Amino acid sequence: LFVYRMFDEQDSVQTLATSIPFIVDVQGRDVDQNIKYIKDLMQTSKTIHSSVSQLAHVLKYLVELPPGGGGVAGGGGHHRARGGSGRDDTLGDLCATTWKAVTAARSEVSTVDKLLAEQAAAHARRERERDTERAEAEAAGLDVGEDGVKSDEKSEEQFAKTKLERRKRDAHMSLRSLLQALDANSQVLACMPGQQRQAIREWQALFCLINDTYLASSQAKEAHYNSVGFVPRHDVPLAGLQPAVLAAVMKGAELLLPSLLPSPDFYHRREAVRARLESILVSLPEVPPGTTLDVFGSSRNQFGSDSADLDMCLAWPAKTPAPDDSASVIEAVSQALIASGTAAEDELSSRPTARIGIVMFVDLATGLDCDISMQNPLAVRNTELLAVYSSVDPRVGKLAYVIKHWAKRRRINNASEGTLSSYGYLLCLIHFLQTRSPPVLPNLQKLPPDWDSGDVPAHRGPINTTGSGPGQGQGQGQGQGQGQGQGQGQ
Repeated sequence: LFVYRMFDEQDSVQTLATSIPFIVDVQGRDVDQNIKYIKDLMQTSKTIHSSVSQLAHVLKYLVELPPGGGGVAGGGGHHRARGGSGRDDTLGDLCATTWKAVTAARSEVSTVDKLLAEQAAAHARRERERDTERAEAEAAGLDVGEDGVKSDEKSEEQFAKTKLERRKRDAHMSLRSLLQALDANSQVLACMPGQQRQAIREWQALFCLINDTYLASSQAKEAHYNSVGFVPRHDVPLAGLQPAVLAAVMKGAELLLPSLLPSPDFYHRREAVRARLESILVSLPEVPPGTTLDVFGSSRNQFGSDSADLDMCLAWPAKTPAPDDSASVIEAVSQALIASGTAAEDELSSRPTARIGIVMFVDLATGLDCDISMQNPLAVRNTELLAVYSSVDPRVGKLAYVIKHWAKRRRINNASEGTLSSYGYLLCLIHFLQTRSPPVLPNLQKLPPDWDSGDVPAHRGPINTTGSGPGQGQGQGQGQGQGQGQGQGQ
């Protein structure tokens, strides 16, 4: 699925127009060429993700082979032996390639899980060694500070962990996409040998619906579900819930909500930190005149809590090109924060060479965890979008706080671990409220540019939880899909 987007080369943030969505399908005549391409990828690529994704797409959307070869035969049982028709030869090649890809993806899952376990064990060993060194230094009367670990060393360890966790997510989701594609194309699965089909079914059963990973055994899966306190169920219709259950959920949410809301000085306190930091940074020679320090994320989008990080970015003036050496700007920011007494050197970490350079530190005056990145306009625009949706109806914020709390308690709110981020949950909530009948929220991207929230009366009655009205869900859902993509660029 892709959408064409038109924008000015000098201002890539502002979207001028978007096309309708396009879906690339696979026709029977494309199978042989796709199989050859996938096999080449599996032999030459350093990772299996590209080949597995391509194969999953073929399996998911392929319906029928053309006569004489190039597609899936309809029927059960094993494919014919050599010497069969071109159709059967292609089917045999597709089944063999699929099994090879499944085993390669499964092997990658096992390998990366093992590497993560070894990394965790090595980290625990280093922590024990550091505790020993710290105790020995204290016994000798040496000042080791709050901890004896250098910030750079911590940063390197965290980077290695994040990289491996990203590889884990890719491995598990690659296997997931391939096995789901086999579910969608039962004809290919039926033509594979029985032992292979049995192994595939066993692997499918080990998938955890909570954190989108495959567990080592059915016992491990059961233990994991017990640890989080519930077993997820597929497609439970809200209409089937008893009114007493919904009333109990509503009452529990109302009792919980006051403890989730931020303190009264939440925004004032963070704005004071932002203004103080801006006055320090805009005077740096590496920062162009007219630059501002903008807040984005939960500290500004009306969905933040007292424990939220303060995410900020340096925003260059309009039509000012980004500096050629962005790493030097990040390094200058780091030094300025330390020199001004804003951050301690051992509590500051920077990534000057990252795609978006960033400095992470603790503000000594307030204890807030802060991030400063460079020129991140899309994040700022997304924040503004969420803030406007929150202002349309007070129930949006209330629902958001409860959902975020629910996800956090169940440890399913971390994108680096393969679950949705808080931002993802907010988008799901907004889409849900847009597709009720009647809608609770409008689709902002479909409204005129001069629209004001007071111009469109919101639906203030009970929220219809049983689904969309006739035709409503499809139209609104498609609009939201286009709207969010466009909204990030407006």
